[in-house]
Amino acid sequence: MLSKNEIWCLKILSMSRLMVIVGFIILNPSFGISQSYEAEIDSAIANKSVEEQIEVLNQLSEEYRYNNPKKAEYFVREALWRSKQINNLALEASSTKNLGNVKYVTGEFDTALVLYNESVRIFKQIDDSAGWSTCLNNIAVIHMRAGEFDIAIEKLKNSVEVKYNLNDLYPASVFLRNIGNCYYYMGEYVNAMPYYIESLNLTKYFSDPQQILTLFISIGSIYEAQNEFNQALGYYQNALIIADSINDLYYKSIVLNNLGLVYYQKDNYEISLEFLSKSLVIKEDIDFLQGIPNTLILIGKIYEELGDYGKSNEIFIKSLKVSFELNDKLLIVKSLYNIGHNLLKMQHYRNALEYLNQSLEIAEEIGVKLEISQVYREMALVYAAEHQLDSADKYLDLYVIMQDSLNVDEEALTSFTDSLEVNANSSTNFHEGKTQSLNKEQTNEQKLALISGWITILILVVGLIIFIFIILAFNMGLRRKLKNRT
Repeated sequence: MLSKNEIWCLKILSMSRLMVIVGFIILNPSFGISQSYEAEIDSAIANKSVEEQIEVLNQLSEEYRYNNPKKAEYFVREALWRSKQINNLALEASSTKNLGNVKYVTGEFDTALVLYNESVRIFKQIDDSAGWSTCLNNIAVIHMRAGEFDIAIEKLKNSVEVKYNLNDLYPASVFLRNIGNCYYYMGEYVNAMPYYIESLNLTKYFSDPQQILTLFISIGSIYEAQNEFNQALGYYQNALIIADSINDLYYKSIVLNNLGLVYYQKDNYEISLEFLSKSLVIKEDIDFLQGIPNTLILIGKIYEELGDYGKSNEIFIKSLKVSFELNDKLLIVKSLYNIGHNLLKMQHYRNALEYLNQSLEIAEEIGVKLEISQVYREMALVYAAEHQLDSADKYLDLYVIMQDSLNVDEEALTSFTDSLEVNANSSTNFHEGKTQSLNKEQTNEQKLALISGWITILILVVGLIIFIFIILAFNMGLRRKLKNRT
């Protein structure tokens, strides 16, 4: 027969367990969220075969990938688990690729790369060339982000060859554009242009104004890099017409940024600042974080040209901070360079060299020739200002050598543009999915989930301590009772 104290202890023990469970359910948002996810899954896959269920789950994952990647991951993991259960390699490969897409959107590039490579392995195992060639493009894009352009080009060329063999011209056009982008960032403009033109020529076989828009931006960028500003303006203005016609704010912000850059280089700072300010507002509104540093850099340079060095430095440092948050090496290079350039103008030579050396180190690591040449020029100027003429001559020679490697054959460029036959006013509603930063609502949801998670952990720890205390007290009571009986 239990004593009153023992019965009381058992009641407290039962209540503490209930308190922990209730606290977990109330304060852990993932519990309720997973329940709602399950309800949506049950509704979507009702009366469907297992194969059809997996297809539906993958489709739902694609729908939620940008606006709610957490939900998208839940659905695609369910699809992946079910495909493994029925040993369907085709569906397993597709689900693995889609999970990689989710990880890419959330910035988990190393995990995405592992998943894409696993998807390629499975697609090749079942001889699905369409599947693995698309995955190779995704892998290449990750290598492009890391500045590993040679690896990216190799994979993209393999992908393009397969797409041509399959007569799958839309992805072939996209992959060709990506090859052109690789050469562009490597400073090899002559190599970039024919890939852009070939990509553009393929657009006549399908309806996608966004693809034409991006190619206009790319071709304009080559002319801009070679100071052919009037040609660049023509392509950018046509691109802006298309962006407005399809209401694409993402690309509109890019075009406005590029127009601002051209007018900056033409010394028309008032018009430049107008375009750049519009671009920055759009990028902030749509959370296009990746594009913010470039626009900030240009705005900073305008204030630098206007002699407001304090404002200029403030904006450059903000750009550098965002670039580090994004872990984007190319943007870090540009931000460091511009801070160094600004410090040179302020005659803070030692500080300028510190930033320029950091910029050069990363630029050489990722092989961006244009940025390397710019840093060489600035370092030559810094050493000349400090009367270290040997060092100044060294970097001046390096700058000249690098500039020679960047020169473009003007006749080649002219022949490339003569082949353009594109109606910039064509417009349809076809819209290719693109990787975007998470929107503000999703970011806030993640912050709330993190806070709630810590509260849940605290509740569980407190509950566990109470549970252990009661167990110890209960055991001590039993020992006393046994001792008294003996």
